[in-house]
Amino acid sequence: MSWVILTNGQDWETYHISDRTPISADLVFAVNLLGPETGAQKASTLFLLSLEAMKRDPAVIQECWDRKAATSPRVLGSALLSEPIITALRRKLKSATGFNVDDDELKRLVRDTVIRPEAL
Repeated sequence: MSWVILTNGQDWETYHISDRTPISADLVFAVNLLGPETGAQKASTLFLLSLEAMKRDPAVIQECWDRKAATSPRVLGSALLSEPIITALRRKLKSATGFNVDDDELKRLVRDTVIRPEAL
């Protein structure tokens, strides 16, 4: 795993660099020292970059990345369009409205009207 930290002193950004082709850089977290977050929130985020955090648990930043990757818009969009979710949604709509929507039509409607294009 490769990590990149960019800072101008005020803004701190940590990126995960993929080891696959094409190479991608995905933002893991960002902290603005002059931003609206509390000092405790900023400190706990920046702590992930400290030597002390690495000594306690070297995988702590990897866990942060894994959590973010598991809940990315693409993963969530894929889950929402999965067969079990579409089936459950169709059943819910049928019980709420009495109208039965075809699974393929419902999937198209969710994809085209609910999910942002970048999440597909």
